[in-house]
Formats: sequence, structure tokens, C-alpha cells
Amino acid sequence: MNRDIYPLHQFPPSPYWISFTFKIDAIIKNYFKIAWRNLSKNKTFSLINIIGLASGLACFILIALYVADELNYDRYNKKAANMYRINSDIVFGGNNLHMAVTADPMGAALKNESALQSRITVF
Repeated sequence: MNRDIYPLHQFPPSPYWISFTFKIDAIIKNYFKIAWRNLSKNKTFSLINIIGLASGLACFILIALYVADELNYDRYNKKAANMYRINSDIVFGGNNLHMAVTADPMGAALKNESALQSRITVF
């Protein structure tokens, strides 16, 4: 019996390897056939599963887009690391108010008393 030794990258094609690729193709084709039969046999159950999967993926995509948008807020500016927002925490009549606004004189007071003499924008 003549046995030739080949390196792996020069392994000659044999009927086993050729038939293996055909078997994989047949297996995948068979999986799709079985899936189609099950989908057509259990129409209601399949419809519920497909609608659930589609709505779950749609919600995931919407939430991911929203989070990406919120994380990129004001990132277009070159000096985004130096931008700050002043919030107000006000207790009025027993109610706690948390607002992203301050009184108008706050900008002028910060500009006069702050050690950081940078631009202050009030809007």
C-alpha cells in the first residue's frame, strides 16, 4: 500500500472532502424544508412567534438609536469636554423641582465670580 504524506495546505482532494461539502448543502436544504413544513403546519403559533420576534427587534433598534443619540448630545462641538449645564433644585411648598434651567442673572454672576473666565451662554 502506497501512502503519500502531504502537508495540510497541499492535501489532495479526495471523495470524502467533496462529498462532505455536498452533505453540508443537503443538510442546510433539509433544515429549510423542515422549517417551512413546521411554519405551514402551525400557522397561528408561527405567526405569533414571528410577530414577537419582529416587534422585539424593532424595539431594540429604536432603543439603541435613542441611546446613541442621547450619548452623542453636544459631541459635535470641538470643546464638548468643557461644556457644562447648570441645573436647579428648588424646594417650593413641599415639592421638589429638578429643572435644567436657572434664573437669568445666574450667567452674569458666574462670569463675575468664577475663576474660569470662559464664555458663558444664557438661553
